[in-house]
Amino acid sequence: MNRNNGTKLHDGIDLIGVTGITPVQAMHPGVVIRVVTEQPDKIYDPKLKRYVFPPNYTGDDNGAGNRLTIRSTLPDGRTVDIYYWHLDIKDRNPYTQKFKVGDTIRRGQAIGMVGWTGNANKDFPHLHLKMQFPGTKSGDSQN
Repeated sequence: MNRNNGTKLHDGIDLIGVTGITPVQAMHPGVVIRVVTEQPDKIYDPKLKRYVFPPNYTGDDNGAGNRLTIRSTLPDGRTVDIYYWHLDIKDRNPYTQKFKVGDTIRRGQAIGMVGWTGNANKDFPHLHLKMQFPGTKSGDSQN
């Protein structure tokens, strides 16, 4: 996916951090509804002059990389899905691999480390944070 040097418009917010050092904390309590932790580090391909996935990698990649999705209930009773994308690889991430679907998460609980998996750039490790109401599409306007 072309990131256009970090200028690609997308929903969510990118929060910069240091790979393997900056922890990611849950912004709201909820229940884990998706976990992806098998994204490897990308390797530099001198012919293409960019980072690519290793040749034998066939994992799930829609650009989100390693990720955790938590479904939370808001004070007004509505539910919202909170997406934490581009988490670091499991060898440097002591948190994400211990979670499974159905686990309860507390507000402020460490859930991962900032990384550059998926379509994130090695020079711009970050957390892509997005909230979306279940049943809506990305970009739908909600109050």
